[in-house]
Amino acid sequence: MSPAFRIPPAAWRLCGAVLSAILMAIAFPPFGRAETVWAAVVPLLLVTRYSNPRSSFVWGYACGLLFWLIDISWLLSLARTGTNWPLAILGWLAISAYLSLYIGAFAATVSLIWNINRHPEAVGVHDEAAGDHGHLGPRQR
Repeated sequence: MSPAFRIPPAAWRLCGAVLSAILMAIAFPPFGRAETVWAAVVPLLLVTRYSNPRSSFVWGYACGLLFWLIDISWLLSLARTGTNWPLAILGWLAISAYLSLYIGAFAATVSLIWNINRHPEAVGVHDEAAGDHGHLGPRQR
């Protein structure tokens, strides 16, 4: 494949986050395809596997925002019951933005765990059998 057709990593990560959000949204009503929930998190997990925790949080937050905007879009129907449109839209956006923090935190945590397993020396995990006693010195017996 020539370099002209190479897709940048950010595009793959965006595709993974969007695919996860859509699969999660399909699992809930009005679509109600619960079997998609088993595969819904896999694209997001792949994104976190190849990202640092900070960018994983951003991709997880984007995934969560799209998911919640789709999933609680029924809040917009409140405008038909007497609530004014700006208030309904503001509530829909605010709740979606808030709930997206949880998916972002999940993605960052998964990325952090994978980074610890790949680079234990970066977070202060040392191998005492190899003679590395960490920050506290040798263990006292």
